[in-house]
Amino acid sequence: MPGNGLQLIASDAESVAFEFGIPLSRVDEVFRGRLRNGGESLGLLDAFDVAVDWIDFSDSAPWPVTADGLGSSIERACWDDRVNAAGQWFGSPIGMPSPGSPNFLNDCPPDTPEMIVISEFLYHAASDTEDESLYEFIKLQNISDQVVDLGGWAIAGNAFYLFADQTLLPAGGHVTVAVSPDQLAGEFNFGKTLLSKPLIGTLSNGGGEIALIRQDGRLTDLVCYDDDFPWPSLADGMEGHPKLGYSLRRNCDMESGELPGNWVAVEDPTPHVPNPEWDCGLLNGPQSITLSPVKVVASATPVISVQWPSAARLDTIQNVIIEYFVDDHETENETIAKLVMRPDIDARGAELREQYAVTLPAFSANSVVRYRIRLQLEGGLNILSPSPERDAFEWHAYFVDPEVSTNQPNQYNLFLSSANWRRLHSWTNAGRVSGSQPNPAWNNEVPATFVSLGQVFDVTVRHQGSRWNRRGGSNISFDCPSHQNGSAQVRSWRVRFPSYRNWDGLDIIHLQKQSGWPQRISFKMFELAGVPSPRTSWSDLRINGCNFNRDAFQIERPGKDLVGRWYDEVGDLFKSQGYTGDEGPWSWGDARLIRGTRNRFSESERYEYTFNRKTLGWKNQPEDGKPDIVEPMIEALHAARGRGRQALRQWLSENFDVDQTLRYICTINYVGTFDDMFQNHFLYRKAEDNKWCMLPWDMDNTLGGAFGQWNANPFRGAEERRVGNVGNRSGWWNRIKDSFFIAYEQEFLSMFHQLNNTVHSPENLRPVIEAIAAEGGRSGNVNSLMNHIQRRHGYLNSFIEPRLSPPLLALSLDAGNIVLQWPEGRTDFNLEASASLFGPWRSVSEGQNVRQDTPTSYTVLPNQAQSFFRLSR
Repeated sequence: MPGNGLQLIASDAESVAFEFGIPLSRVDEVFRGRLRNGGESLGLLDAFDVAVDWIDFSDSAPWPVTADGLGSSIERACWDDRVNAAGQWFGSPIGMPSPGSPNFLNDCPPDTPEMIVISEFLYHAASDTEDESLYEFIKLQNISDQVVDLGGWAIAGNAFYLFADQTLLPAGGHVTVAVSPDQLAGEFNFGKTLLSKPLIGTLSNGGGEIALIRQDGRLTDLVCYDDDFPWPSLADGMEGHPKLGYSLRRNCDMESGELPGNWVAVEDPTPHVPNPEWDCGLLNGPQSITLSPVKVVASATPVISVQWPSAARLDTIQNVIIEYFVDDHETENETIAKLVMRPDIDARGAELREQYAVTLPAFSANSVVRYRIRLQLEGGLNILSPSPERDAFEWHAYFVDPEVSTNQPNQYNLFLSSANWRRLHSWTNAGRVSGSQPNPAWNNEVPATFVSLGQVFDVTVRHQGSRWNRRGGSNISFDCPSHQNGSAQVRSWRVRFPSYRNWDGLDIIHLQKQSGWPQRISFKMFELAGVPSPRTSWSDLRINGCNFNRDAFQIERPGKDLVGRWYDEVGDLFKSQGYTGDEGPWSWGDARLIRGTRNRFSESERYEYTFNRKTLGWKNQPEDGKPDIVEPMIEALHAARGRGRQALRQWLSENFDVDQTLRYICTINYVGTFDDMFQNHFLYRKAEDNKWCMLPWDMDNTLGGAFGQWNANPFRGAEERRVGNVGNRSGWWNRIKDSFFIAYEQEFLSMFHQLNNTVHSPENLRPVIEAIAAEGGRSGNVNSLMNHIQRRHGYLNSFIEPRLSPPLLALSLDAGNIVLQWPEGRTDFNLEASASLFGPWRSVSEGQNVRQDTPTSYTVLPNQAQSFFRLSR
């Protein structure tokens, strides 16, 4: 290597040369292995294996963080007498590594970080009439006495922003970046402090990360926020500012942005002005509150500890008091008791002023104990936790576990007053429609307390189910408070969690009265087919301290949480909740044309009731007088059907995700179509390409049930006047499914056959079924279900294969070998070879010159005896 020369070593010489415009001849070597994304040790040895240089690089401070996925390299930018020193290394400008150029090394200057901090941000606006993300912003503030050029700086985390060159921030000044600068500018007078370029992405509502990174790739400020205690939960969409809700504003400029107590919820956000003042007392909220033991039982006297940051001004504390009571859901204004909390003592007998503790008395099983911390300071100031200035809830709480065993994977305790339980029955007794108008109380909810694994949630609940099933259920003996004396009707429940405290990442779950067998298997089959489907489980539900439904089917309510797991962006989700005729504003939910005004509801309103919007509710509601997007889609579908098969096929290809819709139809027609003809399925328009697809709901009577027979016709849902009897329930049919049968019959059969012989094959399903059965003690049900699946598998193959077009055999070369493959799942064909086009043909089997890679793929060494290949049955 010549003096001042460079040598470039790459994992893939051709890719590096192409990407960075370097002559391939200058990429000297190729190394084996790879560099770990999170960091590792990297050493340079001389010819005698003596270490000449080494580093232990990382993707966290003090190393440059932009090299971990943001498009920067790590470059040595200075030199001093240290080895393995992070201060010698900078991150390249984002997206601009320079492997083809030498580095110019100077002596390392002292690190003098610019004093720029994240001073305020808003991650969940309160608006329910507009896209809430349009009001999200991040404000930065210069706390130094120097002008700082933010050019090349970046904001990373859930959202991304790269500052342009010459973005000058004066001493004491601020700058704001926003998801929609135009939207935010309509609410505040910014002058020149709002940058016109929008943030890329949005801030997560459930908690996330905001990282401020200098132009050299070093992290200069970081906020890892959450939407629940000890972070201010008011900022998670609670009502404050009429449109923006609450923002989070920094208290102390010199303390870490990662301290929850360094942030306060602001009812009137101030993205347009600097923070008015800094308060470094850090006593506005505790850093943590802990309960010991984590699981409290009736014999336990739990210890509650509260801790403040070590940087807080603790010398002003005069007293710490805990107030508590046992929540009685049948009464209000329970008696509140008080105890003084004492500082913890360290091993030397000294008081730990930042940590206080108290022991509470034992309480009876099934008690929900609520408590709050009151901090008395000099001058009479009282600070509460929970605080009305920070928290969306009034009391912390813990549960006294009754130690009731269960064989279900989940056990829940639900508490609600008997008066509210009676209200739920009264509201639903009239049915979904009263006279010709919707029952206004049909979906009313009441407050309740939900407990899972000792964690207490303040929720709202109602009964769940269709207009046929919501009011039904068997009666059981019940000794706890309920809607009637001495007994209770086992209905399905819908539990809604607050935005700041979801359950396991879900905002709504259903606890259905059905057992869920084999419904859970049916939903799993959609997931295996690549169709978005809800999370399911089993649970043991206890209400007000008594056993209620020890075998409840737990299912996620399809909405933004489900969609967000499967797609990068949440699109438009609608539930078909039609009727077998016309009822109030509801009509058939089978994608037929809805015509005329009925019961004083317009056509558009009838479409919107029948296909109820479940995501992005700010876009449209039946009361706003505007048609939603399902109506024009169905109208256009029927227009395309009227123009013939080719026109219909073209329209479907332009407006539907054909592959995913076929996967849905194949799977629902495998497990059994009960009432998806007129209700109980979802229509979803993807945000990425505005194409529609279908998602599943309500797997009653599937996999051997009333309409899930082993020999159910694969074309169920087709118009029987066109295709003959396919076993439709009452002759009902679905216009979207029938359209795909018309336009994509061969693709439908091919997809059905592929799924039946891959992810839905008996061999693939057995371990899935066994695992799900084991969760709920249903292993004894596996064999009977597998018998059904084996018969269904054979029937479908015998039905589909004679109707399938021959598959296409593809031939390619790989390093001199011949690779032959045909569509996965088409095991009804075998590969044959011949030395002549005219035969004789012989079956290709694995041997010395042949390797079978998959059931439908072979790798073959070329030879004269196998010059021609074909597929045969």
